[in-house]
Amino acid sequence: MLEMNRETLTRRWPALLASLEAAPEPDSAFLRTDTIAPTLDYEGIQLSSAYDRFNEASIQARLIPASSTKATVYGLALGDLPRILLARDQLEHLHVAVSYTHLTLPTIYSV
Repeated sequence: MLEMNRETLTRRWPALLASLEAAPEPDSAFLRTDTIAPTLDYEGIQLSSAYDRFNEASIQARLIPASSTKATVYGLALGDLPRILLARDQLEHLHVAVSYTHLTLPTIYSV
């Protein structure tokens, strides 16, 4: 998965990849949780649901009308919400606001 994600970023968003790679390394290590639905934990904060991350992402996606042509997601988490939204035929533009670039690259490479 790591190599596929890197290739996609290199091909489609080289400036984003350069920005992410230039971000400082996280101070703490990411830990994979030992929960019903494993997720990543960073300094005690789980980056997605530890129980049913796809269902919870689906609940969030329903907050955005299905007819919307544009949507904004604040934070990437493990990518479940953006993935669900990108599957919509009506959606033409998805903006992902990345606040913590030092957390984004390890997250992208882990899923």
